[in-house]
Amino acid sequence: MVPAYNAEKTLKRCLDSLFDQDWDSYEVILVNDGSTDGTLSEASNYGEKPNFVVVNQPNKGIANSRWTGVCSSKGEYLGFVDADDCVKRNMFSKMFERASVCNADIAVCNWLSTGDETLRHSLYKDSIIDDVEKNVNLLIFKYCDGHLCNKIFKRDLLSGEIFERTYEVRYFEDIYFSSFVIPQARRITYLSDHLYCRFIHSASITRSLPPQALIDFLTVHKKIYCHYSQNTESFFARKVPGLYMRGLLEMGLIMKRNPSRDEFMIQLEETIKKEKARITLSLFLGSEPGKKTILMFLLDKIGLLGLAFKIWSSPFIRSIRNFRWRSYD
Repeated sequence: MVPAYNAEKTLKRCLDSLFDQDWDSYEVILVNDGSTDGTLSEASNYGEKPNFVVVNQPNKGIANSRWTGVCSSKGEYLGFVDADDCVKRNMFSKMFERASVCNADIAVCNWLSTGDETLRHSLYKDSIIDDVEKNVNLLIFKYCDGHLCNKIFKRDLLSGEIFERTYEVRYFEDIYFSSFVIPQARRITYLSDHLYCRFIHSASITRSLPPQALIDFLTVHKKIYCHYSQNTESFFARKVPGLYMRGLLEMGLIMKRNPSRDEFMIQLEETIKKEKARITLSLFLGSEPGKKTILMFLLDKIGLLGLAFKIWSSPFIRSIRNFRWRSYD
């Protein structure tokens, strides 16, 4: 499923990679989400492909577009690709083979991010995990990997009810969606291969966040916190305070990149402070957060988180990090 909104500049790269797969037992469903540019014209260049379906709808957002794609699909396993990204030639053959052989509900791979620099996201080793709590802990609480595009899902996991829960947000709906889907998976298989390529560009919402994206970022993390906290005795309730704190700290860093000090930003900062105050030290430490989250928490407490982030993001430190990642190629 490829949801596309005004994607004429990147769609060719995306579709070329999808139609260059090393097997033919798949279909590509493009959902044109009310585009006003040449997206449909670009898609028409692939009209002769036998496994290509184009669905048009008014602009309803990415979550609704994905569900439209699911409803138009026939496959046993379903995957999602953003219109500005691309995939490796063996992505879907390899992930489908692994998932079908071990009867997994979800298959997950590593990915690349390409923009000013290319980063290798090497989170997973080849493995199979049958334990629900271990899978949720790994994907949601440890790595906060809500991305849908580095995964394929068994059709039975995906329902209109789950998609509809994410309709109210237009940004960061992936992690919200995953917080409902991943706990339903009985078995997840992980691949060490880097099979998906994300392109980070100047217009990417993860680099330049409008006010609504900031609101959605907070809304999504707050909803996940409330959802997992319902059963106070559960594993999820114990773990979620660390995830929520991590989201609040990351939001603070995002806001520090925005020099604006208007009324909206001031009110949002106050809201974040109040939400962080809800997470007591005992709740935070009891969630067994990762080392990175603990470090961010401590730096924030002494007022040095922003400075530390500037140093970490400096060109010199980035060059060292890139050299380290290239050494694993």
